[in-house]
Amino acid sequence: MLQCPISTDKNKDKKEFLVVIQNPASIDSRHLYAKVKLPNKNFKVQKWQADSAKFVDAPSDILEQHHFNYEQKEFTDYEMFVPGEYSAGQLSVLKVMSISEAEKEEITKKEEKQKSLSQESESKTQLSVLGIGPSNDILFQYTNKDQAINQTFGVNLKYYKGHVKIDKDDF
Repeated sequence: MLQCPISTDKNKDKKEFLVVIQNPASIDSRHLYAKVKLPNKNFKVQKWQADSAKFVDAPSDILEQHHFNYEQKEFTDYEMFVPGEYSAGQLSVLKVMSISEAEKEEITKKEEKQKSLSQESESKTQLSVLGIGPSNDILFQYTNKDQAINQTFGVNLKYYKGHVKIDKDDF
């Protein structure tokens, strides 16, 4: 919680703050997450877009973690994860803003709606682990109700034999 810029008393009433991110690597990374400590979960984030010269809403997820200290007292901390492409040697700027309970409820309703839509699409296709087969391979079952497919297949992770075969009919 100490890493959160608004966790101190003098900053407690602030409604927003900026976070500057630098990727110190020498190559671009496309699948990185910026991690921001928060005092509570009522925040949203916007990312600076240089081409439009303004902040735009960005996707994020807030992780709520419950801990116990040495005195066995429970405390909670919150971390916001913001996915993005953070170019090497470049700075990215995020604006983290507190939101009201009404805005939080609206966001929660949207998330629940999206979750129900994704569950509907997931119910059409399913991949499940059946267990370990007789030759030490992992058995999976794939089901697609739309295509009337119910297929079982296995993958052996202990043995790999790579080969290249040239089809002589192509020459």
